[in-house]
Amino acid sequence: MEQLDHKVMVILNDKQHIVGILRSFDQFGNFVLEKTHKRFYHEQVFTDVYLGLYVIRGENVQLLGEIDEAKDEHGVPGGLRRVTAAEFAALKKQSE
Repeated sequence: MEQLDHKVMVILNDKQHIVGILRSFDQFGNFVLEKTHKRFYHEQVFTDVYLGLYVIRGENVQLLGEIDEAKDEHGVPGGLRRVTAAEFAALKKQSE
């Protein structure tokens, strides 16, 4: 209940990372997220791809946790940093 209307990250059983605003849940652990993004990581960078309104079945959820929005937007010194999707693709291609 405390995380309703807060930005959360959901890690699914298939290792996908979904970030969005938690709007609703039920007794089965199903979630409705708004302004949802799928997050991709590579080395010390990450990028988000917009998904919109998203419903997640509880049986697919491994972990749900609240995100500190200030740290998510501006990053943490020495930690991961956000890049655009184009920069992310170029960095990933360069490392391969």
